Amino acid sequence: MKPHLENRPVPADSSFLCVERNERHFDFNWHVHDCYEIVLIIQGHGQRFIGDHIGHYRKDELVLVGRDLPHSWVSARIGSPPRNRAIYLQFAHDFIGPRFFEVPELKLIARLLERAGRGLLFNGVTAQKAIRDLKTIPNLTGLSRLQRLLEVLNLLASISRHATPLSSATLGQPSHAVDQPKIQAILNRIHANITQRVSLEEVAAAANMTRSTFCRVFKRTMGKTLVEYTNDVRIGRVCMLLAETVLSVSEICFKCGFASLPYFNRRFLASKGVTPSVFRRAISEQNG
Repeated sequence: MKPHLENRPVPADSSFLCVERNERHFDFNWHVHDCYEIVLIIQGHGQRFIGDHIGHYRKDELVLVGRDLPHSWVSARIGSPPRNRAIYLQFAHDFIGPRFFEVPELKLIARLLERAGRGLLFNGVTAQKAIRDLKTIPNLTGLSRLQRLLEVLNLLASISRHATPLSSATLGQPSHAVDQPKIQAILNRIHANITQRVSLEEVAAAANMTRSTFCRVFKRTMGKTLVEYTNDVRIGRVCMLLAETVLSVSEICFKCGFASLPYFNRRFLASKGVTPSVFRRAISEQNG
């Protein structure tokens, strides 16, 4: 399930990359890179995929992704604003020098970057201050731009023990490089046709693998079986529809690809700890 390697060039007048995304949709793009990445969602909502983690994101979400950790953000197709916006900052471990983060004054930031190997989700008052500072970086240049990034990292380091790790500690890799594009195509296929029945035999055949080999590769690299992964993606979409539409639970069940209402209810309860109706009611009460 190896993601494709993303390698965006850093501008000649900067030591790190800062990208503003303003798009109709954030499509599924399972990728990895050898640098750290700060992702700030400015507008929109949907699902985040980080390692073997699948969760629901909203505006003003701040995540730090470690090196070589596969990830993707996918915007919701229903109830989403006309444009989805985000700021992405990417920086190499040695972007200011090979031993920069080894100096005593930066030991907290060094620990933050170590913990980022699982992906870190930040919340709270200090995170809001970091978010406000991050929003100014695209408009800064020169030393002010670099200084602001270091200030943000220092803020995040001060609250890193309260951040939420997202992915399991380790993820495997496919056994052979030849499997990588095949498995990537299968993953794209699952997301593009998530409402349809997923046949293990069909996807294994499409990847030119035996059923047992495909199951082994998928479980090792994603941390869950194909059925578990598919159900998690569907449950994530269910949660968005429960929160943002007036569709009945049964309508949402079938709209998100579940063929049986009793099976859907069991899977939702196992995933969220409450029934779909209780989940919807809780969301409604939170929103006033």
